[in-house]
Amino acid sequence: MYKTKLILAFLFSMVVGIHAKADNTHNHDDEHVSMLEVFQGDGDEGIVCYKSKHRNFFFITFAMVVALVLLVYSRFRIKKRLLSELEEKTRLLEEKQKEILDSIHYASRIQQSLLPKEKYIVRVLKESKK
Repeated sequence: MYKTKLILAFLFSMVVGIHAKADNTHNHDDEHVSMLEVFQGDGDEGIVCYKSKHRNFFFITFAMVVALVLLVYSRFRIKKRLLSELEEKTRLLEEKQKEILDSIHYASRIQQSLLPKEKYIVRVLKESKK
Protein backbone atom coordinates (compact mmCIF):
# COMPACT_ATOMS: atom_id res chain seq x y z
CA MET A 1 0.00 0.00 0.00
CA TYR A 2 2.81 2.40 0.87
CA LYS A 3 4.59 1.68 -2.41
CA THR A 4 1.40 2.38 -4.35
CA LYS A 5 0.94 5.72 -2.57
CA LEU A 6 4.55 6.60 -3.17
CA ILE A 7 4.31 5.70 -6.86
CA LEU A 8 1.13 7.77 -7.21
CA ALA A 9 2.79 10.70 -5.45
CA PHE A 10 5.78 10.41 -7.77
CA LEU A 11 3.58 10.28 -10.88
CA PHE A 12 1.58 13.24 -9.64
CA SER A 13 4.77 15.20 -9.06
CA MET A 14 5.83 14.39 -12.63
CA VAL A 15 2.52 15.69 -13.96
CA VAL A 16 2.63 18.90 -11.97
CA GLY A 17 6.33 19.36 -12.56
CA ILE A 18 7.39 19.35 -8.94
CA HIS A 19 10.34 17.30 -7.87
CA ALA A 20 9.23 16.40 -4.41
CA LYS A 21 10.77 14.23 -1.77
CA ALA A 22 8.84 12.30 0.77
CA ASP A 23 10.64 12.29 4.05
CA ASN A 24 9.58 11.56 7.57
CA THR A 25 10.04 15.07 8.98
CA HIS A 26 8.06 18.26 8.75
CA ASN A 27 11.05 20.25 7.55
CA HIS A 28 9.42 23.26 5.92
CA ASP A 29 12.78 25.04 5.47
CA ASP A 30 13.53 22.94 2.39
CA GLU A 31 11.88 24.66 -0.60
CA HIS A 32 10.75 21.35 -2.13
CA VAL A 33 9.01 20.29 1.02
CA SER A 34 7.60 23.76 1.63
CA MET A 35 5.39 23.20 -1.41
CA LEU A 36 4.19 19.95 0.10
CA GLU A 37 2.86 18.76 3.35
CA VAL A 38 4.27 15.53 4.68
CA PHE A 39 1.88 13.46 6.71
CA GLN A 40 2.93 10.51 8.79
CA GLY A 41 1.47 7.17 7.82
CA ASP A 42 1.61 4.03 9.90
CA GLY A 43 4.87 3.95 11.80
CA ASP A 44 7.66 5.89 10.13
CA GLU A 45 6.27 5.76 6.57
CA GLY A 46 5.72 9.22 5.12
CA ILE A 47 3.44 9.99 2.20
CA VAL A 48 3.32 13.15 0.17
CA CYS A 49 0.12 15.15 0.20
CA TYR A 50 -0.06 18.18 -2.07
CA LYS A 51 -1.55 21.51 -1.12
CA SER A 52 -4.93 22.39 -2.52
CA LYS A 53 -3.69 24.64 -5.35
CA HIS A 54 -1.54 21.83 -6.75
CA ARG A 55 -4.36 19.35 -6.29
CA ASN A 56 -6.77 21.74 -7.98
CA PHE A 57 -4.34 22.24 -10.86
CA PHE A 58 -4.16 18.49 -11.32
CA PHE A 59 -7.96 18.11 -11.22
CA ILE A 60 -8.48 21.00 -13.65
CA THR A 61 -5.90 19.51 -16.02
CA PHE A 62 -7.50 16.10 -15.67
CA ALA A 63 -10.96 17.58 -16.29
CA MET A 64 -9.69 19.36 -19.39
CA VAL A 65 -8.17 16.16 -20.73
CA VAL A 66 -11.42 14.27 -20.06
CA ALA A 67 -13.41 17.04 -21.75
CA LEU A 68 -11.09 16.90 -24.76
CA VAL A 69 -11.43 13.14 -24.98
CA LEU A 70 -15.22 13.42 -24.76
CA LEU A 71 -15.23 16.09 -27.46
CA VAL A 72 -13.09 13.97 -29.79
CA TYR A 73 -15.24 10.89 -29.11
CA SER A 74 -18.42 12.90 -29.72
CA ARG A 75 -17.06 14.21 -33.02
CA PHE A 76 -16.02 10.67 -33.98
CA ARG A 77 -19.54 9.37 -33.29
CA ILE A 78 -21.11 12.22 -35.26
CA LYS A 79 -18.74 11.60 -38.17
CA LYS A 80 -19.48 7.87 -38.09
CA ARG A 81 -23.25 8.50 -38.02
CA LEU A 82 -23.05 11.00 -40.89
CA LEU A 83 -20.90 8.62 -42.90
CA SER A 84 -23.43 5.81 -42.50
CA GLU A 85 -26.25 8.19 -43.50
CA LEU A 86 -24.25 9.28 -46.54
CA GLU A 87 -23.63 5.67 -47.56
CA GLU A 88 -27.35 4.90 -47.21
CA LYS A 89 -28.32 7.93 -49.31
CA THR A 90 -25.70 7.03 -51.91
CA ARG A 91 -27.11 3.53 -52.12
CA LEU A 92 -30.65 4.88 -52.54
CA LEU A 93 -29.48 7.34 -55.20
CA GLU A 94 -27.73 4.57 -57.15
CA GLU A 95 -30.87 2.46 -56.89
CA LYS A 96 -33.05 5.30 -58.22
CA GLN A 97 -30.55 6.00 -61.01
CA LYS A 98 -30.70 2.34 -62.07
CA GLU A 99 -34.51 2.43 -62.07
CA ILE A 100 -34.53 5.60 -64.20
CA LEU A 101 -31.99 4.21 -66.68
CA ASP A 102 -33.93 0.95 -66.94
CA SER A 103 -37.10 2.96 -67.61
CA ILE A 104 -35.35 5.01 -70.31
CA HIS A 105 -34.03 1.86 -72.02
CA TYR A 106 -37.48 0.27 -71.89
CA ALA A 107 -39.08 3.38 -73.42
CA SER A 108 -36.40 3.40 -76.11
CA ARG A 109 -37.18 -0.22 -76.99
CA ILE A 110 -40.90 0.56 -77.19
CA GLN A 111 -40.21 3.53 -79.49
CA GLN A 112 -37.91 1.43 -81.69
CA SER A 113 -40.59 -1.24 -82.01
CA LEU A 114 -43.23 1.34 -83.07
CA LEU A 115 -41.05 3.05 -85.66
CA PRO A 116 -41.03 1.59 -89.13
CA LYS A 117 -37.92 -0.25 -90.21
CA GLU A 118 -35.24 1.63 -92.16
CA LYS A 119 -35.73 -0.56 -95.24
CA TYR A 120 -39.40 0.34 -95.31
CA ILE A 121 -38.64 4.07 -95.10
CA VAL A 122 -36.07 3.85 -97.94
CA ARG A 123 -38.52 1.89 -100.14
CA VAL A 124 -41.36 4.34 -99.50
CA LEU A 125 -39.10 7.31 -100.32
CA LYS A 126 -37.97 5.70 -103.57
CA GLU A 127 -41.59 5.04 -104.55
CA SER A 128 -42.59 8.61 -103.75
CA LYS A 129 -39.86 9.96 -106.08
CA LYS A 130 -41.23 8.02 -109.03
